[in-house]
Amino acid sequence: MKCKRIIIITLIIITGCCTQGDFDKDDQICEEMGIRYYQGLSYASTCKYCRYVKEATHKDKHALKKLFLMDFQGGYSYDHGTILITILDKTGEEFFIQVLQEEMPKRQMLVRNYLLFGLDHVDNPKYHMKPFYEVFPLLGDFLCEKLIRMVCVLLLKSLKVQNMREIT
Repeated sequence: MKCKRIIIITLIIITGCCTQGDFDKDDQICEEMGIRYYQGLSYASTCKYCRYVKEATHKDKHALKKLFLMDFQGGYSYDHGTILITILDKTGEEFFIQVLQEEMPKRQMLVRNYLLFGLDHVDNPKYHMKPFYEVFPLLGDFLCEKLIRMVCVLLLKSLKVQNMREIT
């Protein structure tokens, strides 16, 4: 009986995993789109990374949200940020803000950090090494407002203030 459970669990795990063919199909999608830096990201996240990128460039909110929810460390953060900038360039700031509004503030700041990393790494001279607010003014305002609100809430909590009326 125990052996049957192990076999069933193993089959479920195997069928849920990506095969080399899945990664190859995903690689092909990014190559057709002319997107670089994706290979490590596909392996580090999901075999559907490039599919999500392609769908996000066609303004698929679900796909962009999936990309927002991925966590990367080290150099992958720069690569992911570069790809997010590519998507942002194709879809516009308004679409990004629309999807980001649905995320928790902590995730919004993580996406902001990926974009900052991407600005350091991107090959496009339109963006490379330029200030965030200069290249993305709407997104910069949106994220700055969120960041200021988060800092205010944390400050008020640290001061044990329940509402702003107690300060005045």
